[in-house]
Amino acid sequence: TDDFANMPLDTFTDTLAKTITGIGKKLPSGAVVALLLQPTQWRAPDHAYTDHVADMLRMVKYPLDMRIQCPYESQQANAQMVEWAKAQRRVLVLSRELVIWRIP
Repeated sequence: TDDFANMPLDTFTDTLAKTITGIGKKLPSGAVVALLLQPTQWRAPDHAYTDHVADMLRMVKYPLDMRIQCPYESQQANAQMVEWAKAQRRVLVLSRELVIWRIP
């Protein structure tokens, strides 16, 4: 299997899109493929916001059925993250999204 967590970003994006597309090809019409994903921020270079959902919406060609915001049940930021966000006047990532594609 692919180790998505340790791939360079461009490889991760390409491999994930191909995986979603490959799964969809094996499903009957009307089935759905769902992906729960959050942006990368804290672990990105310079804590740059990286919107993986936008990348998947651009690369996966199945019709989008729904996007659902899934906030975390508890606080995900530590004190260091909060202090950085205050100093930089930046917003921290607070939720993830459930993206659902319907197979035509």
